[in-house]
Amino acid sequence: MSRVPSLKVVASSRASAPQDDTLPVTLIVSTDPAMFASRLGEQLGRSVFTFDQGEAALKQLHQLGGRVQLFMADFRSLTDGWTGQKFLKYIRDRREFDGLKVFLMADHWQAPQEQWIVKCGAEGFIKRQLDPVATKVLGTSGHTGVSADKSDAPDSIITAAGDPWMEAVNQVFKRFAGALGARLLTMQALEAMESRGQGDRYFYVSDLSARLMNPGRRSEFLAALKQAGLVE
Repeated sequence: MSRVPSLKVVASSRASAPQDDTLPVTLIVSTDPAMFASRLGEQLGRSVFTFDQGEAALKQLHQLGGRVQLFMADFRSLTDGWTGQKFLKYIRDRREFDGLKVFLMADHWQAPQEQWIVKCGAEGFIKRQLDPVATKVLGTSGHTGVSADKSDAPDSIITAAGDPWMEAVNQVFKRFAGALGARLLTMQALEAMESRGQGDRYFYVSDLSARLMNPGRRSEFLAALKQAGLVE
C-alpha cells in the first residue's frame, strides 16, 4: 500500500474513528468545514468527517481504506497548499482507491474545466454550498428522505466573470496554447482565480497570458483579445 507523504498531520475538526464500521464514509476537505455542520451534524464523526488540512484528510483516508466511498475537496487551495487537483492526482495514482468517487467543490466553473477533471478521474464539480454537498453526502451515506441533487447540473456551470466572456477568452487562448494545453492551463487559471475568492476578469486574463512561456505569444494573445473586444 502506498504511504501518506511524511507531512505534519493537522488535527481535523471531526476526525475521530467511526463507531459503526459498516457505514460508508465520506471525507470532506474544505477551507470552511464548519459550513456543513447544520445539515450533517448527526453524521459527523460517524460516517462523515470534515477537514481543513490535507495531511489529516489523507491520514484518515488511509486508515479507513475501502470504507471511504466519497471524497469531496475544495478545488481551490487549502492553507497547507493542497488543492482539489492535487487530491485527485494523489487518489488516482493509487490503485487501492480505484473505487473512490471524487468530487471537487467550487463556487464557479466552466464546462471545459469539468471535462478535464472528469478525464483526470473525478466525478465532476459540485457547488461549494451546504445544500448540494449535504444532499450528495446523505445520498451516499444511505440516508433517505433527501431528493437527488440538481444544483450541480449543467445550468450551474458559470463563472463569476460571466460564462460567455470566459468561454470566448478560452477559445482565443486555445489558438496560442493548443487544445490540450489550453484545457490544463485554463483550469489552473480558474483555480488561481478561485483562490482569490472572486471572479476578477483582469486577473484571469493576466494569469492566462503569464502561462504562455513565449513573450511574443503572450503579446499576440493579448492583442487577439483586444481585437475580439474581450479586453480594452
